[in-house]
Amino acid sequence: MRDGSPCDDACSVLSRDAWSELMTELHLPASEEMHTHLLQAYAEPHRHYHTRTHLQDCLQKLQQHSTLCHQPCLVALALWFHDAIYRPYHSGNEQASAQWATDFLCTHHASAGIVEKVRQLILATAHSHPTTDPDAQVLNDIDLSILGAPADQYDAFEQAVRREYRWVPGLLFRRKRAALLAGFLERPRIYHTDTFYCGYETTARQNLQRTIVKLRG
Repeated sequence: MRDGSPCDDACSVLSRDAWSELMTELHLPASEEMHTHLLQAYAEPHRHYHTRTHLQDCLQKLQQHSTLCHQPCLVALALWFHDAIYRPYHSGNEQASAQWATDFLCTHHASAGIVEKVRQLILATAHSHPTTDPDAQVLNDIDLSILGAPADQYDAFEQAVRREYRWVPGLLFRRKRAALLAGFLERPRIYHTDTFYCGYETTARQNLQRTIVKLRG
């Protein structure tokens, strides 16, 4: 492995080569140290879902659906940072991750427009309310695609999230988790884009309904 990268394949979305290509497209320095820091962050031992595997899946889905984006490079950078700070004991992870990205971009004199765009994209992954920005819509749909995964994959996701919050008492966790999932069900659409709506919406609602019943059981 190279500098913490999970594989040496130059085609890997997590590889140093892929990162360098993104930096070139954004007219930024190679920033290999930041690549290493981000991979280390996603490998923190308290993570069970918000890991390199999740980041890799998100970036691969972006590759598959990049034509849905107005600025796919900025969406890619936002994905790299969107869970870079993940502390289950604290709120405000999205804000902290957005600040890390902001600091990185400002250090390399990125334009104010790029800095603000990436910051807003990362903040949108809090999923607190629907977004009207097309790129944020794609990013959110990618991030929430796990909700529409096959049942066994979705159940593994729920188990991984529970391990990340293992310090929360069972009854409290089930109540809070059920309320969070019910919030997605209450939306007219979970997925913003037609592509993800057609591909994931029905299965996502089935997964959420089944899980809420189990949590409230």
